[in-house]
Amino acid sequence: MTLRDLQDKIANFFSSLAGGGEPDFSFKKEEPKQDTTGFKLKIKRPFTGPTPTPTAMPTPTPTPTPLFPDLEERMRAGFLKYSGGKTLPIAPYVPQFAQAARKYPILQQHPFLMPAVSITESSGGQNVTRENNPLNWGARLQEKGLYKPGSWEESINDAITAIAGDLEARPTTQPERYRSTTYYEPFRQSGELQTFADIYEPANKDYYRTLIEALKNFQ
Repeated sequence: MTLRDLQDKIANFFSSLAGGGEPDFSFKKEEPKQDTTGFKLKIKRPFTGPTPTPTAMPTPTPTPTPLFPDLEERMRAGFLKYSGGKTLPIAPYVPQFAQAARKYPILQQHPFLMPAVSITESSGGQNVTRENNPLNWGARLQEKGLYKPGSWEESINDAITAIAGDLEARPTTQPERYRSTTYYEPFRQSGELQTFADIYEPANKDYYRTLIEALKNFQ
């Protein structure tokens, strides 16, 4: 109803009062206006299909970090620290020490053990008292003529493989009882340097302390 229609209704009401008639309270129902524009709004129904499963993104595999990437550098630095900057005779064998430290679990646990042994036994190769044996490996056997290493590399390998328990790498030219790696099994099981010291130098009660001091050069 428009304002004009309302005004007309009010006027008719007062007019009926003045004429004595009954007031007309009726209101005409307005017919809804037709849309003449021809435009109809189309409402899209919401999508009711199955919810798509998100595609799982593959997790990238991280590039493995090499174990002890700077191991050789740290070994060389330790030898230089011990010698006061002088290159030691044992220095060319750093790659052999580093390879063993990456390969064998017990030497992964103590990567600088063999370089430290070379310090305690021959001052880094400066004071080799047994032929081709800077680690004094199998010293008692060598004194009896039962062990004759042909090079420093050979005696270092013999020591490493026995301590690490690599029987397959032990020299087949030696008698079976000398090839056995069970001697160092307690050390491999415990991982304790005190155990190693007691096996490597059983007659030297101060060897553990000496070994720890040598290891400090590689810290």
